[in-house]
Amino acid sequence: MSQNEDVIVTSYGKPTALMIGIQGQDWEDLMLQTNPSFWTLIEKRRKDETISLHEMKKRLKHID
Repeated sequence: MSQNEDVIVTSYGKPTALMIGIQGQDWEDLMLQTNPSFWTLIEKRRKDETISLHEMKKRLKHID
């Protein structure tokens, strides 16, 4: 049933869990999507300074 729609599991009338269908999804992607440490890392990286694609290519040419 949860493959087609979300299912809320309750205990004494209060929601305790949400079941969602995962058929056809990659196991590693699912683990990362639900990992708080992964999302902390993503948020930290989003705050880091970035460079343009052009600048990155220019820097990589100097490595060869």
